[in-house]
Amino acid sequence: MEKKRTVRKRKIPKKHIVVFQDANDKVFKTLFVEDGSDASPPPMKSIQFETKHHQIIFAGWDQDLTSIHSNLVVHPIYKEVPKEYLVMYFHENGKILGTETVPYGETARADFQPVKKETEEYLYHFDGWDCDLTNIDSDRMAKAIFRSERKKFPVRFYDAEGNILLEQQVYYGKGAKEPDYVKKREDATFYYHFEAWDTPHDDVRKPLDIHPIFQNIYKEYTLRFFDEDRLIAEKNYHYLDLVEYPTMRKKGYDFIWDEFIEKARGSKDIKGTFVFSNIKGKKIRTEEGLFEIINPSVSDGSVRLLQYNSEGQKISVPDSVKLGDYFYKVEYIHGEAFSQCPNAVTIICSDSVKFLEDRCFASCKRLQEIVIGENVCQIGKAAFGDCKALKRIIWKTDRILKLNRQTFDKANARILCIVPSGLKSRYEEILARVIREKTFRILGKSI
Repeated sequence: MEKKRTVRKRKIPKKHIVVFQDANDKVFKTLFVEDGSDASPPPMKSIQFETKHHQIIFAGWDQDLTSIHSNLVVHPIYKEVPKEYLVMYFHENGKILGTETVPYGETARADFQPVKKETEEYLYHFDGWDCDLTNIDSDRMAKAIFRSERKKFPVRFYDAEGNILLEQQVYYGKGAKEPDYVKKREDATFYYHFEAWDTPHDDVRKPLDIHPIFQNIYKEYTLRFFDEDRLIAEKNYHYLDLVEYPTMRKKGYDFIWDEFIEKARGSKDIKGTFVFSNIKGKKIRTEEGLFEIINPSVSDGSVRLLQYNSEGQKISVPDSVKLGDYFYKVEYIHGEAFSQCPNAVTIICSDSVKFLEDRCFASCKRLQEIVIGENVCQIGKAAFGDCKALKRIIWKTDRILKLNRQTFDKANARILCIVPSGLKSRYEEILARVIREKTFRILGKSI
């Protein structure tokens, strides 16, 4: 017995009718669309029709055409839009600058700033376009318009000190107006006469700074030289000429001017007078060294030796020294007077010397022997200080001698003292007060 066959029925998908109608409900397409599928609309012209300045354009459908689940009647949507017009922009020279499209009735943006190159004489400013760019209703060709401006330049006139006398703006090719006057104040050297301006300015073509030119007229000065009230000389000079003073001579005197002018700067009377050359306290340098006048007497004057100059091993301090026109006795020897005598081994003080001041031999590190002149009466503090090499002192003086308690401070502890015959005991007594822990040997001898 044959088996009965089972026949399955194929499921037919559900479909929906989609009807496309125009604005007047006239059907121009019908579709059957399976449930859940998208409907494919018919092609539509983008521009349906147009007026003079507007277009009716297809803007879509009034129903959603995706995932259809029911029957649909679909109508197109139309939109009225203004027409767009082409605006072209050109430079004055015909070169196109750019374009833009502008909807009907609107104003063109005109986002261009054309530039025209300046010339020697003119500047150019963009002044707009040659056609109306508002309420656009057709295609336009706009050409740039430029406004010319004749160039102006600053012209400045200066005075002699660099200050502005007159400033003005002058058109290209025109002449500048000059100041009514210009002058320069005289100074110590010159008078000044205005001659001209340093720059032509009758055809101005650029900014100008104009300065005056003056003629220099030399000033002349008179200097008169007097000995107190007596006229010595009269000389003429120009400004800053070196002044030459008359030479005035008198034995023992210096001629002192009440002022010294190195260079002429004006007319003037210059007075002077003779003053004694070697006044007390004056310091004078010679080849031998530096001396200070103590007693300025021309017949019995005296000086202090401040510094002796010698590289020798044996030094003899002179009895007298010529300072200017006169001789002066050397009576004082100052502290550190022999600091410029590094090789001194022997120093002989002349008989004119009376005072050996504090530390007068202290800088003589190599000193071995000193001769003290016969008129020395006073020796200061540490006069022989630091004289470690000192071995012998020859004393010639028989005067009452005054020593400082520290005369031999830090000197050699063993020194031979040779004193005048018959004065040994006196020297023993004098030296005993100052040598203290030192061991001096004193020997009396005819000197």
